[in-house]
Parts: sequence; C-alpha cells; structure tokens
Amino acid sequence: MSAFSLLQETVASSSASPEYIFDVCISPDGEHHCISLSDGSIAVLSANNFATMITSRIQAHSNRISSVQYSPVDPNIVVTASADHSVCAWDLRVAPASAPSSSSSSSSYSSATNISKPVQKIILPGEVSAASVGVNGAILAAAYENSLRFYDFRQPTNRPLGEYSDCHTDEITAVKFSPLQGSSLLLTGGEDGLIVVS
Repeated sequence: MSAFSLLQETVASSSASPEYIFDVCISPDGEHHCISLSDGSIAVLSANNFATMITSRIQAHSNRISSVQYSPVDPNIVVTASADHSVCAWDLRVAPASAPSSSSSSSSYSSATNISKPVQKIILPGEVSAASVGVNGAILAAAYENSLRFYDFRQPTNRPLGEYSDCHTDEITAVKFSPLQGSSLLLTGGEDGLIVVS
C-alpha cells in the first residue's frame, strides 16, 4: 500500500487532477515495471530502486492506452495499444542526441520525457482495445471492435498477415499470447462472454 501511494505521488501531474493507471506490466528480466497513464503516456519504473522511481516517461498516444506489454524477447521494447487506432513499439534505449542521459548508471533507459517517436507504428481501422506480441516476438495480434488482426512484428509495415472477424460477436477486450517460448497459442476474451483459443 505504501508503494502504491508513492507511485501516485510520483506520476501525478502538475495539473489539478493527477493521472490514473490503466495497465501495468513487468519486463522479462524483472528489472522494470511499465505503466500506462490516463493522459496517454507510459512511465517506466525501476523495480529495484523506488527512490528513483521513473526512469523514462513517454507521451505515447493521443487517446486512452488500452494495453502495454514488454516484448517477450527484448526487455528494452515496450508495445502499446490505444484508442487512437494505433499500436506502437517503443525502444527505451532510444533518445534524441540533445537529450540528457539518465542519472541512473545502472539503467540503459533514457531519461524521462525524451523519447518522442516510436520505432514502429501500426494503424488499424478502429480503436485498438487490446494487443499482444508472441511467437518469440515475431507476431503481433491487435484487436479492434470484434476483429483480430495479425502482423509480422519484425517488418515495419501496416499490411496485416490476416484477420479473424468471426470469433467474437462483440468487442474483444483481452488478447494474450502464451508466454512459453515458441508457442503460438493465443487467447482472446470479449464483451460477448467468450474466451477463444486459437
């Protein structure tokens, strides 16, 4: 409870109403936590040193972030999905040349608010309600409305590999690849009350 209170104080903005948290995930190496905030930004927190809470803060989207996930194969890559119709990949090591370096010598991450451009951005036809990266970091599954699109996440393209539009009859709210290495098992859940295994 005390860590949560400290987190609230740390991520609160200078405005009258502080941000609140939509999603949270843990890096594959367990060194960092990433949270998505109600102002469309994400913040990366050190799991080892709560005295220097935020190691990076990125204004990631122009609308609500529906999900945030670390790449299963690279702890420096964070994938965000948003109601602004996009899925973005952020390399936490990338920063403009003029940006100051991180004050933490143990982190390779950039300092707060200096990452302005995703390394990959995919635009979908509707609000992205959930997304997941799996199959050893090769495949992105992104949900919008009651459809699920698949992309080769190794290629910087908006061209989907395929789409399922008949698995759910209502909005898909959750998409998760199996965390087992090499597994292509995918689970989706929706407002229709169904869990689909594919």
